[in-house]
Amino acid sequence: MIFQNRVRIMKVMSILVSSFVAMAALISVVFCRTDDLTGFYANWRSEKLAMLDRDPHLYLVAAFGSSHVHNGFDPRSFDAAFSGATNTPKSFNLGIEGGSQTEQRKMALEYLKYVHQRGGQHAIILLEMEDGMNFQDIYLAHPRAINIYDWSTIKFVAEYSSFHIGAVRWLGRLQYALRAGCLHYLNVGMLSNRIFRPPLDESLIARQTADDRRGLDDLPVNSDMKQYLSVLPASISAIPGEIEPGHYHLLRDLYAASLIKDLKIAYFVMPLMHKPGFLSGIIPLYPTEIDGPQGKVPVINLYETGYELFKPDLWHDDAHLNGSGARVLSRILGAKLRNYYSVNF
Repeated sequence: MIFQNRVRIMKVMSILVSSFVAMAALISVVFCRTDDLTGFYANWRSEKLAMLDRDPHLYLVAAFGSSHVHNGFDPRSFDAAFSGATNTPKSFNLGIEGGSQTEQRKMALEYLKYVHQRGGQHAIILLEMEDGMNFQDIYLAHPRAINIYDWSTIKFVAEYSSFHIGAVRWLGRLQYALRAGCLHYLNVGMLSNRIFRPPLDESLIARQTADDRRGLDDLPVNSDMKQYLSVLPASISAIPGEIEPGHYHLLRDLYAASLIKDLKIAYFVMPLMHKPGFLSGIIPLYPTEIDGPQGKVPVINLYETGYELFKPDLWHDDAHLNGSGARVLSRILGAKLRNYYSVNF
């Protein structure tokens, strides 16, 4: 008798769980388009997309990545170096604090739709090479993660790295994506987000659009960096930087999704002083270009500027440039990219 009751309870529970999963999936499919980043509020990302959408100018160059780009790419300085005497094409900073490769991919896909919808026929996408794979654990249940970890993102994570990184690290990346994917397909909070959409942070938008910053969050100088940088050795040695299969897969996905006539993509490596080995004078060395689906793709390694960027008055902390540093880095990046395209196209 007790056994039969347990069986009945298990059957009832199975039906309830199955019904919940089916209803959540139905709501997700009917009401929550997984390819729509603008339909859901995710702080920082929604504000960046709103800045781009509100501006009447068509931006044909955009930089993507984490906080290193968010605080380190100055569109004004990049444009002046990349375009020479003129200010066209104008660029936009779409890097996001706490970002990841998965979010960079989704943001770049959203940007391609923006260019196409506004009638653009060509664009340049700048991708951060060493952006982290997934979000930090604290963002697992954050709308930024729940919104983007659909099947295509999970597949992207699974295929991103070869097994040379080790089985534990590979499985760690995948299990994060799978957990976020479960939340994506089961979490009906995405529906409540549509119905009770939080307001945009207008103060954040105002700060990042003031003085024509176009998405740059201008950090102040940090006087402590002088002591931090005083230990750097006089000479620099290099070790090979990691080129992952995912770097090629990201190019594949962007070119496949593009509806514009002429798309150019470039990778760039942001200098990070908290990177292991840096204080011993060790920097990553990358090839100057890699093969993409439609030809060569440049890799601009901003470690290879000697110590031009590693001056105390250019940094906010050991991972983020301040406003002055962003101007210097963006000028170097713009000049290097202009030189590459003048030679190769």
